Amino acid sequence: MRTMKKILAIVLMAAVVVCCTACGLDMNKVKGDWTVETAAGKTVEEIAAANGVDIASVTMNATVTTDSFTLSSATGSVTYKIKVKGNGFECIDDFDNVFMTVAYDSAKDTISFKLAQPDGTTFDYVMTRGTADLTVSTGSTAEADSESYEDYYTGEAE
Repeated sequence: MRTMKKILAIVLMAAVVVCCTACGLDMNKVKGDWTVETAAGKTVEEIAAANGVDIASVTMNATVTTDSFTLSSATGSVTYKIKVKGNGFECIDDFDNVFMTVAYDSAKDTISFKLAQPDGTTFDYVMTRGTADLTVSTGSTAEADSESYEDYYTGEAE
């Protein structure tokens, strides 16, 4: 009887492992366009107002496809290959290193990730579906080639 219970327990544990392995992110739910809702807990509007710059200077858009993740800002864009993992995906750089991990929250329909800033701090970014205009209006105090959008999130822009 004891041996039978042990065998049953092992079979049940194996079934759980197989079921958990089969669970993964459905990329069809994540594919599409996203825009920053918050960075370091602040909205892009709050960040722009605190720095006296155009909102487009401090926002980012992302496009998720089956095999890539592209981040775009007023200063340019960068694309990463992706590898699906659990409830998100890893962004892989040109040297096959994991640059960052993006998580998908199906209940809120958001994606989030941590991104290192130039000063060494790390900010949490939350993105919602959609895109924002990345065109910096003329007369804005933000120069596209003088400061990066990360500087505006950290408040280090001059």
